[in-house]
Amino acid sequence: MFFILNPLSQFEIRDLIVLDLPLINNIHLSITNILVYITISFILIVSFNAFTTKNASITHRNFNLSKECIHDTIYSIVENQINKNRGQMYFPFIITLFSVYIS
Repeated sequence: MFFILNPLSQFEIRDLIVLDLPLINNIHLSITNILVYITISFILIVSFNAFTTKNASITHRNFNLSKECIHDTIYSIVENQINKNRGQMYFPFIITLFSVYIS
């Protein structure tokens, strides 16, 4: 049985695979749980974008439409939370936090 003793324990960085090389300047290489999460999310985002832009056409498909809806939603959030003129400066940074565009 798994007990949660601390609510912040889910954010701890744990080494999953460790490789210590004392011969080469004491290099400590490890694969952590954060690296696994980032890799999985990167693969999902890139595959989603590649799938939606695979056959670029004039008519919109459902996935392409959903990607545009996400873009418009984030744009409107930035525009409403930050003023319309200065918010545009932060929009490229915020959109890259949520998606990766492949041309």
